[in-house]
Amino acid sequence: MTSTQFDAPEYSIVVPVFRTGDGLLDLVARIRTVFDREMSTTWELILVDDRSPEPETWEMCRQLALDDPRVT
Repeated sequence: MTSTQFDAPEYSIVVPVFRTGDGLLDLVARIRTVFDREMSTTWELILVDDRSPEPETWEMCRQLALDDPRVT
């Protein structure tokens, strides 16, 4: 039997997203600053659309995930 190694990030951040506007972009920028520059650690950001009625919320989440593979 062989095993595969899974390189899991050290931190997983789960964020419910509901009517965030540009606040989501600010949050993601701050997360990148803290985890990349100050802590130098691996991380993932899991965005959960909390049934926001704004269609741009989902589009923003989708674009953030396309721009950074650590965002899902």
